[in-house]
Amino acid sequence: MSQPVKRLPLGVIVCRSCGTMVDTLDTDRVIVYSGFCDKSECRNPQSPAEPEPDWE
Repeated sequence: MSQPVKRLPLGVIVCRSCGTMVDTLDTDRVIVYSGFCDKSECRNPQSPAEPEPDWE
């Protein structure tokens, strides 16, 4: 008897603010979606009036 083949989820949702993986999706091909995670700093981004942080 053959064993059933276990499928791996090929889709992923990545936080567009911090880059952490939020969730996976069972898709037919590799695909990346962007969204926001549950961190408050990612859900409430800086307002346009505030300056962007200097990462250098």
